[in-house]
This record gives sequence, structure tokens and C-alpha cells, in this order.
Amino acid sequence: MLSNTIPYLKVTGNNYDIGYQIGSHFKLNIRNILSELEEFKKHKISYPENKVYLSQMVAISKKICPEILEEVQGMADGSGLEFIDLFIHNSRHMPYWSNCSTSVLREDAIHIVHNEDAHPIFEKYAYFVLIQPKNPKSIPFFSHCYPGIIPGMSFGFNMMGLVQTCNALPDPTKSVGLPRMFVGRTIYEKSKTITDAIHIIAAMKPRSGGASYTLCTLSEQNIVNVETTGTDFAVIPIKTRFFRANHYISEKFKHFPAASEHTLRRQRRGDELLPKIHNSKELVQIMRDKSIHLTMESTNNECQTNALLHFKITQYNIEVKIFPEFSVQSHLVLDLEKLKSDKV
Repeated sequence: MLSNTIPYLKVTGNNYDIGYQIGSHFKLNIRNILSELEEFKKHKISYPENKVYLSQMVAISKKICPEILEEVQGMADGSGLEFIDLFIHNSRHMPYWSNCSTSVLREDAIHIVHNEDAHPIFEKYAYFVLIQPKNPKSIPFFSHCYPGIIPGMSFGFNMMGLVQTCNALPDPTKSVGLPRMFVGRTIYEKSKTITDAIHIIAAMKPRSGGASYTLCTLSEQNIVNVETTGTDFAVIPIKTRFFRANHYISEKFKHFPAASEHTLRRQRRGDELLPKIHNSKELVQIMRDKSIHLTMESTNNECQTNALLHFKITQYNIEVKIFPEFSVQSHLVLDLEKLKSDKV
């Protein structure tokens, strides 16, 4: 256990084994969310009419990343669910599924502060995993996970020092492809550098759903934001300060319309506040601003800010502080060196 409230599990093995262990250990979390989440029920009911669409997604995923499908199958078997139920659950790419805001500041270190925004039911059953793949070429990684969804949708870092946070983007191309979290999952396991991650994003297409990945590496001391559509991507270099919400802001894609007013409101407020700050403590305060911190009321009951996390990346270590529901005291503090030494 990393904390008193968020479960933690270390797993190892091949992809099927990893999925099975997670599915078995968190069976109640996964089954509970599928029974309580109204949006999943709607998608499940509409499965017969969307069967061809989902079959195409499965076929594309099997061609590009069959090992991740094995992980989904393992999770389904471990939790006693049907594969197609968890594939539907992992195919959430509409704007209402999640949002998130991300800010960056370079000073003595690289600071990434991220609001993890989703429906509160997701965080109710969330957990952390430390995954050690059996493949010797793979990189172990630590990730926050929503129940029944593979790592790659929210935030984490790998043991080579690559940090990843994700924001949903409403892909206007509406491509039929693999679920976007499959990309984030692959970045964790196979990226030593930002270039590696960008190559993965470029190769793993078509994707069903857009995303924004903020990527930073300890060894390179570099940070970028990458926006994706179903078939394309844009890299935004980050020099000293950066803020983003849930619409496209790169020169390449900024003509695409935003899906909600609250993403525009957050972007305007972040752009207003960011130039005025002097240190990382003030960066954290920006993310607690009432115009950036989401509530169920402000999003028409779609989502809320469930946690704030603060990554500090130095030349020697990665530290992350996680504040659930804007608690005054940090809920969890962990770092790369402790995870490497197995002292968590």
C-alpha cells in the first residue's frame, strides 16, 4: 500500500499475466464501476448496432499492438468479465469521459502540475500499479489507473525517467482505430527518450480519439507536449512556462473547435495567471483557481477535479506529490529512486 485510501499492486509477467493479475486483484473495483457507470451501460446496450465499428477497432488494435489486447483479455479473465466489455470500457474517447488541465514551469527543476479530471466514480475505484514486464527489453513503470482501463490514460512514469500526463482532446476526424490509451501504455514500456515516445505516437495509428501527452525525461531534462488526432500529431516544445486544457492549441490543429466552454475558460485563465507566477508553489495555486478546478456543477455533471499532482523532475530524481480532492496535506509522496530500490 502506498497510502491509506488508494490501493497499490506490483505485477510482473507477460502482457496476459499482467492483465490477469490486475483483473483478479481489483475484480471488485472493475465490476463495481461497470455496474455503476451509466455511460458504460449506454455503450453496452448499443453494442449490437456498433458491433461492426468495435470489430474494426479490435482488428486494428490486433494488427498494431496485439500484446495490449492480450493484456485486456487477461484483465477480463481475471475479473470474470467478457473481453468486449473491457474493450468498450477502454475505448472511451468522447470528451465527457475525462478532461484534465496541465501546467509547466522550469526553474531549479522542471515542474509539471496536473489536475486529473474525470467523473468521481473513476477515482472512487482507482488504483496504482508498478508493472515489471517479463520482456527484458521492456521498461518497468509506475502508473495511476482507472478501474478496468489499462495504464496510459492518466499519469505515471517509467524507470528510465520518462514522465507522462494525458489530457483528452475531442478528435474532429472521428477516426476508427485503436483506443488512445493503448498509445500511452506503449510509451511507458518502450520509451527511454522523448524521441522514442514521438516515434511511438507517429507509428500507432489510426487511433480512435485524440489526446495530449505532456512528456518529460529526467536524463534529457527536456519537456514537450504532443497533440494527436486519429491519424496525425503535432509537437509543442516547452521552454519555460506552459498551460493547456482540452482543446487543440498547436498551430497545426488550433482551427479545430473546442468541445466545451469550460476548456476555453480554463485556457484563458491559465494563460492569464501563468506569466505572473514566480515559483512552483504559485504554479500549484494556479491549478486550484476556481476557474481551472472543475466541479460537477461547472461541467453539467460530466466530471470534476479528483486530484492534483505535482511532478518535480531534477537531474537525479522524479518526485510526485498527489493531493486528492485538493487536500491541504499531500496524500502521497513517492519518487523514482524509492521505486527502483523497491522501498515503496
